Amino acid sequence: MQVDDRLWSSATNIGTNPTFGKGPRTVESYLFDFSGDLYWRSVRLFFVRRVRDEKKFSCAESLVEQMREDVRRAQELLSQAPKPDNAWLGK
Repeated sequence: MQVDDRLWSSATNIGTNPTFGKGPRTVESYLFDFSGDLYWRSVRLFFVRRVRDEKKFSCAESLVEQMREDVRRAQELLSQAPKPDNAWLGK
């Protein structure tokens, strides 16, 4: 994910949150090693690879456990992906 002039590794979910009653489609990104507030900021997402399909879990604990595995898998995939250059940032 690009925030200003910096790229952050992240895992992104695009879905309807079926575990908690299926709502409108949302886009949620977890940025690795980031702390701060990005609400109402412009960002740019780059997708490298899909980790899994959306799934309804029986409880919140199962969802959290799967999210941890998704983050681990995303970090693994990103470590193997080609590193972006300045062209990605529009420079």
